[in-house]
Amino acid sequence: MTHREEPSIFKSLLVAIIFGYAASIIEPTDSDMAAARLFCAFIAAYAAWSVVRHLPNPVYNWLKRRRAKKASNRHGTARWAIVKDIMAYGLHKVTGLFLGVWAGDGRPLFLDGEGHCMVYAPTRSGKTRNTVIPNIQNNYGAMLITDIKGELWDVTGDACRSVQKNKIYRLDPAGLKNSTHGKAHRFNPLSLIIDAWKSGRHSDVIFEAKDIAKQFLPEPKVEGENSYFPKGSRKVMVFAIIYLVVTSEKEVNLTMVVALIQNNLELEDALRIATCSDALSGELASRAQSLLRTLEEKDSTHWQSFCEGAEQVLDIYGASGLLAESTSTSDFNFSELKGKEPCKIYILVDPTRMDVLAPWLGLIVWCMLKELLSSDSRREVILMLDETANFRVDGLVEKLTILAGYQCRAITVLQSFSAFEKTYSRQDLDILLDQCECKIWLKVQSYRVAEMLSKSLGSATQVNEHYHMGHDYRDLAQDSLGEMPRPLMTPDEVMRTPYAIIQLRGKYPILAETVGYDAVKPWNKWAGINTLYGNKPFVSKTRIKLRYPSLAWWSTCFGLIKRTPKIVYYRRIRHKRDWSNLPFALIHTVRALLLLTPVVALWWAIETYGTPHVLWEYTYRGYSSNPIKERCTYIGIDGQKTRFGPNCPFVKFMD
Repeated sequence: MTHREEPSIFKSLLVAIIFGYAASIIEPTDSDMAAARLFCAFIAAYAAWSVVRHLPNPVYNWLKRRRAKKASNRHGTARWAIVKDIMAYGLHKVTGLFLGVWAGDGRPLFLDGEGHCMVYAPTRSGKTRNTVIPNIQNNYGAMLITDIKGELWDVTGDACRSVQKNKIYRLDPAGLKNSTHGKAHRFNPLSLIIDAWKSGRHSDVIFEAKDIAKQFLPEPKVEGENSYFPKGSRKVMVFAIIYLVVTSEKEVNLTMVVALIQNNLELEDALRIATCSDALSGELASRAQSLLRTLEEKDSTHWQSFCEGAEQVLDIYGASGLLAESTSTSDFNFSELKGKEPCKIYILVDPTRMDVLAPWLGLIVWCMLKELLSSDSRREVILMLDETANFRVDGLVEKLTILAGYQCRAITVLQSFSAFEKTYSRQDLDILLDQCECKIWLKVQSYRVAEMLSKSLGSATQVNEHYHMGHDYRDLAQDSLGEMPRPLMTPDEVMRTPYAIIQLRGKYPILAETVGYDAVKPWNKWAGINTLYGNKPFVSKTRIKLRYPSLAWWSTCFGLIKRTPKIVYYRRIRHKRDWSNLPFALIHTVRALLLLTPVVALWWAIETYGTPHVLWEYTYRGYSSNPIKERCTYIGIDGQKTRFGPNCPFVKFMD
């Protein structure tokens, strides 16, 4: 059975137009002209019916082809956020956390919310310049900032005090900035227990002492590991702390606790004295009696192991140690972060003494969390936990689950997942990733992290083209389409991308460019000199200009009007044009023009020489075998016309 070729719709349409126009022009002056008009109308109607009858087929094929080239959602719906999504997420309001600029048009992105944020940025990836410092400069409210190396204090300290009008506290036990900014503030970690005792909350004394001892000696990471001796050491620490708080007339600090535990005779006397005490409803006496039974076991060395374990942990707080002065008393309370006056607390750490200062840093952050969770204020506090893997805070990831309810938002900055798991655990890392509303990934270099990120981005349905080239260049190339799943970004693409990847909970991921504080006005004007990189300010070509409202009382009408910053200018990103499809577009254009060539040629001939006419009748003289034409009558779409011979061609263009 042979395949019958379908008639060309274009040809049928052209015939319908020509004969339809002819039928409308011919005037039926006689029977011949009426017959000609009827014939043209019949041909035009038949051609029009052919167009109508076959028109659905190419339209259906065109729609089918268009649908085939567009990917469906059968294998995944992952995609990058577009302009419409960015606007719907509300990321263009200058409030909240600064995320960078959108890779689509260069407009700044800000996230205003209550969830936590995680920034993954390996060493030398620009996290301090592009993420940490910009968010300190942009936030006028309360913040706690862990500052390894002291560069955050150098760049943002003066601006927070003079521009943002914040109350500033600096914990700097190593004295990194004492020569330029004077003596640092002090904080006594035992102040929570002392306040509980003085305020009559005796039930909280033992509870707080147990918690702080657990911060000193946390539970083993691996289940089944021997925890007997750590528990014994914690009992010694709890007793020493409670005994000194209850019996001492002056403020108790960790240096006094270390001195008591190191002096075996004094500690034994304290145990015997405490057995006769009725403080804390007899709880102090019962703890002393339990420890005395362990001490009086002559054949047992457990007591000595308990004391040595406590000494090893608390030794850094000894009288001659680096931390004795910094923990001797408290010049402030962390509850001031929740006060009416905005406050920023910097915790500076000397990276060359991390073995001593890392446990202290973890203890200070733990004390801060305890005070914030016990506050009744609803004021927002930002916790900028830079290089979180370098210090351990007992129960940090568990506290993240409830911190958001207390208007406390944590920004945890990680340089390595392996380092975080070493300090905490793999389970803690999973909990941290679950609790963060926003995740920012900068220059991922670990294949394990890149693979995890690739899976979390999801898969998209991709249309693949398959080409059949034939045997040689004369054969017509044919293509076929098919669908298959593809990761939005493969692990190797994640490791090569120059963009930052932003993941928001329940939203499409965003490709962004990082912009440092040095390219944003007025942040670059506020910023101080980073002494780690010379003695000159770091300023780049401006990409963003922001306008912050005045803090004067007349500008806010005594705080009744809340004004927010505005974006004055941002430099748009110019993308390179993709010229790969230009040859195919030109070919399609030429083919379309070729289809119009007959119509254009006919129109040009009519405009130049007139409409075509056909010889209808003529008169002649001479013989019929060799006539000499005298009068010729032509018929055309505009009626009959007469022409005198002897040259009378069969078809002639006439005006």
